[in-house]
Amino acid sequence: MKESHNPGTAKWKEMWEPFLKDFMEHSKKMGWFDITYISMDERGLDQLEPAVEMIESVKDEDGNHFKISSALNYAAPEYYEFTDRIDDISINLGNTGNVQQMNDLSDHRRDLGLTTTMYTCTGDYPSNFMISDPGDNYWDIWYTMTLGTDGYMRWAWDNYVYDMHGDATYRYWEPGDGWFIYPMEREAVGEDFNASFYSTPRYELFKQGIRDVAKAKYLLNSESATAEEKTELTDVVEHLAKPQKGTYQGSAVAASEKERMLVHSETERALDATNALARNVAERENPNPKPESADKTALNAAIKDAEALKKEDYTAESWKAFETALNAAKETAADKDAAQTEVDNALNVLNAAVAKLEKVKDPNQQLQPQPEQTKPDKTTPQTGDRTNAALLFGCAVLSGAGVFFAYRRRRTIK
Repeated sequence: MKESHNPGTAKWKEMWEPFLKDFMEHSKKMGWFDITYISMDERGLDQLEPAVEMIESVKDEDGNHFKISSALNYAAPEYYEFTDRIDDISINLGNTGNVQQMNDLSDHRRDLGLTTTMYTCTGDYPSNFMISDPGDNYWDIWYTMTLGTDGYMRWAWDNYVYDMHGDATYRYWEPGDGWFIYPMEREAVGEDFNASFYSTPRYELFKQGIRDVAKAKYLLNSESATAEEKTELTDVVEHLAKPQKGTYQGSAVAASEKERMLVHSETERALDATNALARNVAERENPNPKPESADKTALNAAIKDAEALKKEDYTAESWKAFETALNAAKETAADKDAAQTEVDNALNVLNAAVAKLEKVKDPNQQLQPQPEQTKPDKTTPQTGDRTNAALLFGCAVLSGAGVFFAYRRRRTIK
C-alpha cells in the first residue's frame, strides 16, 4: 500500500514524529546528535514551513531539537523571520542576481551564528558538468567572496550513474552534475573494499579554489596587512563579474567564447591581488627569512669520488686546477649557509676539473712505428677502374683454363 500526505497534515505528522524521536535517541546513542542536520531541498514555503515546525517540535530532555539545513531560494529580507530558524541555508547561483541582497543576508545570518552558502546544480553557469570548462569550478569558489557567503555547498560528490565507464549520460540533468570523481573499475577493488577513485580536472580546480579563497580570507583577517591593502583586495574579490549563460545540447554553458574566458580573467585578477598582499604580509612577518637548506647530496658524492683520485697519475698543471676546484667544493659543502645555486656551481666546477685531468704518459711505453703508407702507382688496379678490372678478369679466366689444360695433360701421360 502506498500513501502520500502533504506536509503539515495530521497523517503526515503521525508518520514523521515517531521517526524523529527514534532517530534522535539513536543519534545520541551513537554520538551523532550534535552534528546531525535534517535537510530539505528546494521547496515552496507551504512545504518548508510545516517541515521546520515538525523538526522543532521534537526535542530532547534539554530542549534541543535537530539542526536544520535547506537549499532554498529565499534571500530577501521579508523571509528572514523564517530563514532565521534554519541553521544552514544555501542559495542557488541562479537566485543570487542581487549581489547586495546576498551580502546583506549573509551578514545578517553571520551575526546570529548561522551559516549561509551558495550552490550550483543543473541549469546553472558556471557549473560542474562534464561539458563545463574545468575553470568554472574555480570561479564558483571565488564568487562566494563576491556574494559574501560563508562558502560553497556542493550537493553531490559521487552520485554515479550505473555505467560510469561506458555511458555517463543522465536522464534528468547534465552529465557530471552529480559527481566530481570517477570510481575505480570493479576488478580493481580489493577484498577489503578499500577502493580509491579517479580525480578530474574539475575536482582539482575546485580544490585549488578552496585553497586560494582560504588564503584571501586569511590575509583579510591578518593584522600584518594594512587597512589600505585590505581595501585593495576586497575591491577585487568582492566585485567579480559573472559571465552570461548560454545552452548547448541542453547543457548550461558560456554564451560565447568571450564569456567563457571571463571566468579565467576574473579569477586570475583575484589571485594576483591575493598574492600581491601575501608577499607584503610575508615580508612584514618574516623580514629576514632563513633560506632553506641546500641539497648537497650530489656535491658530497662528487667530492668523495674526487678524493679517490691519485696525484701521481695526472699532469701537474691539470692536477693544480683540479685541486683548486676540489678545495672550493669542500668549502661550499662545509658552509651551512650556502645557497643551492652556490652548491650547484661548485659541483659543476668540480666535475669540469675532473673531466680536464690529463693522465701522465708512461715512459716505458714505446711508440710503435707506423707502417709507411705507399701511394698506389698507376699499374695497381683501383676501385672503379673498369679497364684494370677487365684485365684482371681476363687473366683469371686464362689462369683457370691453364690449370684445366695442365690437369688434362697429366691424366694422358702413361
